[in-house]
Amino acid sequence: MKNGGNKGVGIILLIFFSFLFSCDFSPKERDKLREVYASYFFFWGFFHNYNGHYDQAISDFNKSIEINPSYAGAYNNRGLAYCNKGQYDQAISDYNKALEI
Repeated sequence: MKNGGNKGVGIILLIFFSFLFSCDFSPKERDKLREVYASYFFFWGFFHNYNGHYDQAISDFNKSIEINPSYAGAYNNRGLAYCNKGQYDQAISDYNKALEI
């Protein structure tokens, strides 16, 4: 039941953010919204990683990186999820990307 509530909130937030992106904002405002949207997926990735759902965490961090390719924290935490799965080459690659940024 608890997970269903989390998914409901997530769906509402996704609809809200989709609406915001369809509005006519200045480039600076749009960049700020993009940061918030990327942070949304980062948060869920962090949550899934903490709870041992590494594949879901990686998927969420991928979405965060897709929205904001310069989000070093998303690369770092995706690297942690890969490390937890034993995929060390991918983890090292993500850690290096986070350091590069």
